[in-house]
Amino acid sequence: MIGRLCFGVLAALWLGCASARILEVGPEKEFVFPSVAAKFANDGDVIEIDAAGDYLNDYALWTQNDLTIRGVNGRPMIRSVGLIPNGKAIWVIRGNGVRVENIEFSGAQVRDGNGAAIRLEGGEFTMSRCFVHDNENGILSGVKLPKSEVLIEESEFAFNGKGDGRTHNIYVGQVGRFILRNSYLHDAKVGHLVKSRARENYILYNRLFEGGSSYAIDISSGGYALVMGNLIHQGEDTDNWVMVVHGAEGLAYPDNGIEVVYNSFQNDRSSGIFTKVARGADVLVVNNLFSGQGDVLEGHTKQKESFKSMVKRLIFPEAEDSTTETFPEGNVQVENNIHRKNLFKVFSDAEVHLNEPDIVGVIDAASDVKGFRGNELLPTTQIKGGMVQLRKQLGQKLDIGAVEYR
Repeated sequence: MIGRLCFGVLAALWLGCASARILEVGPEKEFVFPSVAAKFANDGDVIEIDAAGDYLNDYALWTQNDLTIRGVNGRPMIRSVGLIPNGKAIWVIRGNGVRVENIEFSGAQVRDGNGAAIRLEGGEFTMSRCFVHDNENGILSGVKLPKSEVLIEESEFAFNGKGDGRTHNIYVGQVGRFILRNSYLHDAKVGHLVKSRARENYILYNRLFEGGSSYAIDISSGGYALVMGNLIHQGEDTDNWVMVVHGAEGLAYPDNGIEVVYNSFQNDRSSGIFTKVARGADVLVVNNLFSGQGDVLEGHTKQKESFKSMVKRLIFPEAEDSTTETFPEGNVQVENNIHRKNLFKVFSDAEVHLNEPDIVGVIDAASDVKGFRGNELLPTTQIKGGMVQLRKQLGQKLDIGAVEYR
């Protein structure tokens, strides 16, 4: 009996190892196209796509779980021209636990105008080091998976959108957690740079440059959001004057709040709103730099102002930006931010430099800040010279904003 049991365990281990294969895609490889590899892959396989291949109009359905699909020998381009026959996306990912690395996607169009480079229909998805551009949607996730996580890191999304305001660089549906970090999003066509309906949202250490986009960040259904360490730019051609919005389409979750900390904002329009939050959500806006015209926070403080705050504002107008008030609709904390019409000498996707007179007030000036859950909010990463790097405290305290200036 023991012998049979041991044999059964060994057989199971062997079969498990045997099922985890590397499938090679490309010229003179086992599979010429990714779509063919998708039909033969098993759960847990690794698919390596050679950048030397031509993958024009090759559409794939990935139904397996725990796949890793990655580009090798450079970054392969998966390009579409014309309407996609499946009516959805270049790749439809239906399996769970799929990871996509180092691949370029472009050109997705479908008859109803809602095509995507990748359509997510499974859970636990990760994208890393990819370039997604000139599609009707970059990523489109419309399924409701309350326990799932979507992670996008070290990737670039640009010029996605049909121009109708309903298609975006990134759209994430009702998942449990969405993380966007260390990425570069810019120039969505009228739609948003990133839109999410996730219950928890972590927008960390990204470059977000609107161009002709609408919102830079749209946390449309509320829930929890941490927006930390980002460079956020609104240009003159943007389609909407709001940069970051929370709960624009209602508050769908029991707990709703947004923490906006250690970011640097630049608004080139003659007016605007840096952050807009639906009444009923908690708000924390601390240690940010706001450059340009516009309201730091629109929503709570404009629609309902306590008598104490009103008196303080009238008597001490210069202190208005650093007040902290609590309203019945939600706890609002707005403090230790710097807002001036022209803070930055340079604010681009590659370089951010303060005007010399403003540097003194920024260095070592950040305050200790705790989030809604009692945790200390400290940035660990920054973007300098267009590169993601470790952020270290160089003085007595961190600097205000998204980078250290010392």
